[in-house]
Amino acid sequence: MSTSKLHQLQDNLAALDFEIPAELQQRLDQVSRPETHFPYTFFEPGLQGMINGGATVGDKPTSYYPPVLVQGAGAGVTSKDV
Repeated sequence: MSTSKLHQLQDNLAALDFEIPAELQQRLDQVSRPETHFPYTFFEPGLQGMINGGATVGDKPTSYYPPVLVQGAGAGVTSKDV
């Protein structure tokens, strides 16, 4: 910030004092999310389910944001097969 007077700094900082409503934030996140390209497709739930064989895997503590939790059925494995 390039300011020469205290009131300019206060005005600039006051302009940041707002919250985006949760619904709007969700819409913004959805439309601005980039397409997933190789090799990042390996981290999507469907493929992770096949890789992990249907086991639930979490690699971060529960206090970590965003939570990483993978749930899925293994490739070609159903509850009837077990």
